[in-house]
Amino acid sequence: MSRIGNRSLTVPEGLEFELTENYLLFKKGEKSRKIMYDSKIVKVRYENEILSFERGNNSKFSNMMQGTLNSLCYGAIIGLTRGFQKKLIIEGVGYKALQRGDKLHLSLGYSREKILQVPGELQLSIPSSGKEILLSSHNKEILGEFAALVKKQRPVEPYKGKGIRIEGEIVVRKQGKSAEGAKK
Repeated sequence: MSRIGNRSLTVPEGLEFELTENYLLFKKGEKSRKIMYDSKIVKVRYENEILSFERGNNSKFSNMMQGTLNSLCYGAIIGLTRGFQKKLIIEGVGYKALQRGDKLHLSLGYSREKILQVPGELQLSIPSSGKEILLSSHNKEILGEFAALVKKQRPVEPYKGKGIRIEGEIVVRKQGKSAEGAKK
């Protein structure tokens, strides 16, 4: 039985909520998050600022979707009230990032700059050094996808640790060849 799906969520004040047959809509100011669901699989109830989820039937799929929908709604509530942030760290000589309008320009040792379009729901800030990228958004999914896309442009290599990584990510370093045991 899903334990996450059984927890009830409190919708905080200042957050508008709309429940229909096919989707849940969370709004705060101009920001909104729409979550689609099937009412035959998961039943959603909203009473006294409390959101609860029940399975539509006793199938395993219904149980899984109950927990998934609960987690998505929890993420939407947290994202619209507090927001999500990720910090990317760029390591390497000459590697840097620049923001020009809604585009991110990355100089990563290639012959040309890598240019990425920043999604509209994402806020981007780069300190003057250009060695860090601060991403923030109310949508955790878009934030994670864009962070992975930026990281993919120059993954961290294990010998010198050069590349782009997410703050807190552990990079397993390898020891290079040593001249001591080399054959002549």
